Amino acid sequence: MANRLSEIKEWNILLLEAGGDPPIEASVPELDGDLKLSKYDWQYLTTNDGVIDQSVINGSVNWPRGKMIGGSSNMNGMVYVEGNDQDYQNWYNAGNLEWSVQDVRRCFKKSQSYQNQRLLQDEAISKHYGRNGPLALNIFNTTYRQVTEKILKSWDDIGIKNVPDVNTANVMGSSIVTATAANGARQSSNHYEHKEITSKVMSNGNMMAQLGLSNYGGCYK
Repeated sequence: MANRLSEIKEWNILLLEAGGDPPIEASVPELDGDLKLSKYDWQYLTTNDGVIDQSVINGSVNWPRGKMIGGSSNMNGMVYVEGNDQDYQNWYNAGNLEWSVQDVRRCFKKSQSYQNQRLLQDEAISKHYGRNGPLALNIFNTTYRQVTEKILKSWDDIGIKNVPDVNTANVMGSSIVTATAANGARQSSNHYEHKEITSKVMSNGNMMAQLGLSNYGGCYK
């Protein structure tokens, strides 16, 4: 977001990030669990509301949030789901005129760099995704193909139709998940944040980043 805002040269942008550089585990898919309850996690707990999570002690569960450069994009599930068109249309109908389906899809496409060449042979998928954005998208490479196929078939058997890509199908159906991953590595905002910020500062001078902050309750002027 900071990079996009800095494209407006009349604005001065300050990006503040808590924590330091993420560890190597943050780049490896499926190792995000090693970061939970560590110094890279804010270690939040949910509040007992008397309804949710009543089967666990105190009705409260861990709520992992990333405390490092790139934030929670370093430790989330890497799942890329765009949402249902009807939700955006409801927001538009409620008066949020910049949240029409067409506007939202245009912004999604601008941000994407879809890289699965096999799925791009599908015309609908090829038209749906962008190619030149900063966010790399692909599907997980898995050796558990037989297990995956059985799971997808079980969904299909109960009426949740298998589709090549759930985003293209307006999030109706089942498919192998689209992920924020490329070349076997997680694509967090940290992957391009340093490079982009340095480039912006050098090129137009209207963006500055302060990284690794830990001034709790402090005020910056």
